Amino acid sequence: MNLMPDLAAFIMVVNEGTFTAAAKRLNVTPSALSKLITRLEKALSVKLFNRTTRTLYITEAGQKVYDQAVIMVNAAQQAVDVSTSDHSEPSGTLTVLRQRRFLTPC
Repeated sequence: MNLMPDLAAFIMVVNEGTFTAAAKRLNVTPSALSKLITRLEKALSVKLFNRTTRTLYITEAGQKVYDQAVIMVNAAQQAVDVSTSDHSEPSGTLTVLRQRRFLTPC
């Protein structure tokens, strides 16, 4: 199971402070985001947040997961940046060959 997208969403929830704000940024519903976090908690076998209807607190284990997830997501972004920077500007020699056309008499 690829957890990177779920970890990125988890980071967004922590950074935004609420499921509603994070859901808006991710263009999903708060309930869909809540289900995603619940799925991530099950996959990691750890409770990431203490939630009530009015408050959201990251757990101690959630903070540890967050710290590692930020490192992982940043490393993945750096890998993408490195790979795209090599191809962002054309380089090398361009040779243009001119084709001669011969007309045949009718």
